[in-house]
Amino acid sequence: MFGNLVSASNLLRMMVVAGLAICASACATTTDASSPFVMGSVASAPTGLIDLCHTGGLDCPDADEPTGDLVEPATGGGVKSNEPREPLVEPAPEPERTAEQPEPERVAFERFDEIEQVNRAINQRLIWRSDLDQYGVEEFWTFPLQAGLRYGDCEDFALEKRRELLERGFPPSALALATAYSEETGLHAVLVVRTNQGDYVLDNTTPWVLPWSQSPYRWLTIQQGESLTAWRLIEA
Repeated sequence: MFGNLVSASNLLRMMVVAGLAICASACATTTDASSPFVMGSVASAPTGLIDLCHTGGLDCPDADEPTGDLVEPATGGGVKSNEPREPLVEPAPEPERTAEQPEPERVAFERFDEIEQVNRAINQRLIWRSDLDQYGVEEFWTFPLQAGLRYGDCEDFALEKRRELLERGFPPSALALATAYSEETGLHAVLVVRTNQGDYVLDNTTPWVLPWSQSPYRWLTIQQGESLTAWRLIEA
């Protein structure tokens, strides 16, 4: 009888270990593979971002250099956003540059858990509120958590996630701000992390970090590399 109990105990232990192994294997493969964004013609950086550079909120050494033409409404960033407005985005002539932009760095996919942690943490710490309600203007990019505030628009979520990942040692050129559009959000801003398995989106509307192709947006523009003022149209 005792021998039967030992065998049953061993069998139960083996089943538990096997179950954990299956779970670990499944968890390791739940994130779908992505691909890099394809960048097109030169576009201008969002005006709110340029304003933040000029006021010293961000270190942007080339903030005064001319960029492409982009006519844009204010970003929204959630179902509570202002009435969506179709953005007008047009390619611009390539500016004369003295040197080619270096290829952006890509972080190891092994850091994906860390990326998800940051996305969820910032989404939990900030409450969405439009710039118009908070500051009385349609577009105001800032770091609300640094200022001790609990509210922010979509671009504020993106900036705070970028700041947190930089503090964790992520290379600047692997972190790209991007703009997109949907009827639900209007013009929207997110952070994109470039990994060696493709580009993934950190969005304030979901706790999940998704491949860009699975996000419900029409993609517009993206930061090209480390420079905060070098942007390109997205060819999707």
